[in-house]
Amino acid sequence: FWAAHDPEPATEVNEFKTEFLRRLGYANSQFTSLLEGWQTDMGRIYIQLGEPDDVESQPVGQMLNAWEIWYYYSDHTKYVFVDREGFGEFVLHEVSRI
Repeated sequence: FWAAHDPEPATEVNEFKTEFLRRLGYANSQFTSLLEGWQTDMGRIYIQLGEPDDVESQPVGQMLNAWEIWYYYSDHTKYVFVDREGFGEFVLHEVSRI
């Protein structure tokens, strides 16, 4: 699997695997709550697509759910995550083209 995805097979380092493991580590450190970070919606999107180009966020308020929007301009896509319970469990709410 790793060899098939190596962008530079002539080198000793598999850049695809290195980047995947970096993203996995970041997801686990930033998005872990009741689930490990890689199991969360935010973690899965981060591992697949990397860091978003832009992020908008709204912290939890009296009558508002916390939300975060991730923009990936090269894919013309935005991902909307919502924390309905207020405990930092952001769930993918919407994916749309921009």
